[in-house]
Amino acid sequence: LGITLTVKNIGDTKITNVQWTVTLTGGNIFIGKSKSGSISSLEPNATAPLKEALIFGFGKTTIDIELTWSEEETIKKSATGIIFLFFALGIK
Repeated sequence: LGITLTVKNIGDTKITNVQWTVTLTGGNIFIGKSKSGSISSLEPNATAPLKEALIFGFGKTTIDIELTWSEEETIKKSATGIIFLFFALGIK
């Protein structure tokens, strides 16, 4: 149920104080339009799951993900999919 994301540090150095935000736009999203959190540190090649974002709604949506860490770098990624009740389908 909802959206589950995993973050991977593909760099050569440990990153710290990772702040993340997931935002859904478009469609009719009643629960779960935005979720944020933090990861204290992430070693090179390590992964960390983000907390599952519970959603409820329907329609085509854009999922925007933003990660920022203390080394003052930011990464933004987007994907599209369809929300049907509690499920995210066809995420690309």
